[in-house]
Amino acid sequence: MRILVPLALAVSLFVSSAAAQNVVSGSGCGGFSIGFSGAPQIGSSYTLSCSGGPSGGFAALFLGQPDPTGVDLSIIGMTGCSLYINPLALASIGGVALDGAGAFSTTVNVANNPGDVGLVIGQQFATISVGA
Repeated sequence: MRILVPLALAVSLFVSSAAAQNVVSGSGCGGFSIGFSGAPQIGSSYTLSCSGGPSGGFAALFLGQPDPTGVDLSIIGMTGCSLYINPLALASIGGVALDGAGAFSTTVNVANNPGDVGLVIGQQFATISVGA
């Protein structure tokens, strides 16, 4: 059986100073996890990563307005999993290739745009896991 396995919400607060932060909220399911390196400062970059997915598998990255309470996905067969991005404010990037260890990382460049100060973006990965 194939089940979509999402993981914890990662929230980035974009600011122009040391107060910029990435926060992981909620918990992953199926051993899948999300992580960061660096902070989302204006005109800088940080690394967004996931691990614990299927070796050589694929994932999707969901972006949007964070919903830390989450939407329980048990109704669609994903028991114990939640969507932590508001479904009404959701964008996705599919086909993210996981490496042989079931991991992925990417550098996120933050534009040097003062209008982005205070912007909060939720990020959540999901993957297909056989036998989960």
